[in-house]
Amino acid sequence: MVFDIVKNDNIFFKILNNLYLKGYKSNMGISTALFYFSDKDIVNNIKIYGNMILNNIFMLDEDKKYIEDIFFYSQKYYGILNRFVRKYNINKMPIATNMDLFLNELNDHKESIKLSIIDNNAIYIFRISDIINIINKALLNCTEDMFPEPLRIKNPYNNLDLSTSNLYNIYFSIKNSNINMPILFKLYFDYNFDFDEYVKSAECLTRDLIIKENLKNSSSRRLYWDIINMLSHYKRINNNINICISHGFPKDILINIFKPFLLKYRLHKYSINPSIKHSYNIELTKKLIIFNIENPLFGRKIIKPSNISKDIDKNSVAFVFGNNKNQYVTAVKNKYESININKIERTTQTNPRIRRRTTQERTNRQRNRQRLNTTTELQPYPVVPLTPEDFNPLLASLEDIDDIPPLVSRNELAWIDLLRVNEIYSGNDGNNDDNDDMPNLEYNSDYMDDNSIS
Repeated sequence: MVFDIVKNDNIFFKILNNLYLKGYKSNMGISTALFYFSDKDIVNNIKIYGNMILNNIFMLDEDKKYIEDIFFYSQKYYGILNRFVRKYNINKMPIATNMDLFLNELNDHKESIKLSIIDNNAIYIFRISDIINIINKALLNCTEDMFPEPLRIKNPYNNLDLSTSNLYNIYFSIKNSNINMPILFKLYFDYNFDFDEYVKSAECLTRDLIIKENLKNSSSRRLYWDIINMLSHYKRINNNINICISHGFPKDILINIFKPFLLKYRLHKYSINPSIKHSYNIELTKKLIIFNIENPLFGRKIIKPSNISKDIDKNSVAFVFGNNKNQYVTAVKNKYESININKIERTTQTNPRIRRRTTQERTNRQRNRQRLNTTTELQPYPVVPLTPEDFNPLLASLEDIDDIPPLVSRNELAWIDLLRVNEIYSGNDGNNDDNDDMPNLEYNSDYMDDNSIS
């Protein structure tokens, strides 16, 4: 292409050199400075001018002024030449496609709704609405669990990534049209179309937009059961919400009324923005309470009795299954957008069965538990030292426990049933209930000494 020839021959340096020679000002410093622009691999001439000439402390101000003049003139002529070459190349390029994604010809459409991009030495003409759908589909790509996984924007005809220059052209074409700019594409533009930086910074907003897009694409069956689950959830956690949907209620009416409620519920449940989760939960709770107050019979089935036969007395009315005309309460006073949440001040009263306890309630509960666990300390009875051989005679003649001599060490008493000794000592052998107030004899480790441990 002609543009590639101009770029490879470093036309800018030739223009700059000709302007320098035309000025007939021979100066070694200026000649050396202009040599910096002779490299064919230069990408940014302005950057070289700023680093090598403008910030050069060894160059005279007079020479800087002279180079500045010829540099800006060279930039002007170079830009004019580039625009001429670009137009020439565009006129020679083939048009790869002139149809929208629905295979409709774009010749009869207005130029304000079309845009053209040059990709792989060919011209592709798109309808702006089609390119917006491509952008949204790539940037809103996600997993089944609605976790964002954005993709790079590609040309649908050759499946190649669009260059940064084409992305800029698309952005300004949309901006100059009457179509709203996609918010994610605007954010992508703010990050200079740096895909990695965009992915790291736009996850929170992308997740919320994915939730909204998922609601639009959900089936009627999925929306119906999500609404039923939402109403059951808030009915369970809040005593002021009791919206019952009878079996057989028209699904299209239910979806039309509760779809805005469901959007807030999904954002509250799945959003990773804590502010959105909290605010939408409060808003949805208030609006459901007001909806229940304004429409207490919504969703209920009205059963009307009918006469069994004309021969029966006209005053007698009976109910016949399958023969009556049943109706449902479908009228609502206000829809979601018209519900005024300022009608109620406090709507977060939850069911006490599952609501979380306050800090004061937890403190009182802990104190009561400690009070119940704290019992009066009883003086323990001394352990009676017995051997298996002396067990029966001593029990028979046991009168005063203090008169019993220490026959054995205390560690040999571990096998004795302490409860049985307590019953015998108290005069209760299991058949007498007169001494129920006698405290139980408990094993006390304070009576164990170091020598008794085997």
